[in-house]
This record gives sequence, C-alpha cells and structure tokens, in this order.
Amino acid sequence: MKEHFQLLKDSISLTKKSLETVANDSASEKGLLLTSCADTLQANLTFIDALEVEAQTYLAERNALLTFINNKGLLNEFYGKK
Repeated sequence: MKEHFQLLKDSISLTKKSLETVANDSASEKGLLLTSCADTLQANLTFIDALEVEAQTYLAERNALLTFINNKGLLNEFYGKK
C-alpha cells in the first residue's frame, strides 16, 4: 500500500512542478491562477500524507489484534463463526 501512496504523491508532485514552471513563465492572471492550482496540489499532498498515516495506523492495529487472537488460540473460532 505504501507504494500506491508514493505513486500518487509522485504524480501530484510532478503535476505541481509543471504548473509552477508554467506559472513562472506566464504573466498576469493566468500565472496567478496556475500558482493557486499548484498551492491546491500542495494541500492535497499534505492530505495524502495524513491519509497514509491513518492507513498505516489502522493496519498496525488490525495486525496487532490478529496476532493477539492467534496467540490466544482463538483464530479458529474467529474464522469458524459465520
């Protein structure tokens, strides 16, 4: 899953850099609009970082719970009940 988050962040970063390059070469309102779009992408990158931390926390908690259930010998009961 970490690779998927990294791929998404790399894609957004590349788009952000492209927008910043074009914004620097543009004048007036177009440049300001492109800069605003680049800033929005930066905010999205920050949000993706937060989502990645949440996902890692969830997976760690799930794995710890399954390890606990397995260590107590309850894994068969856990999967056996429907």
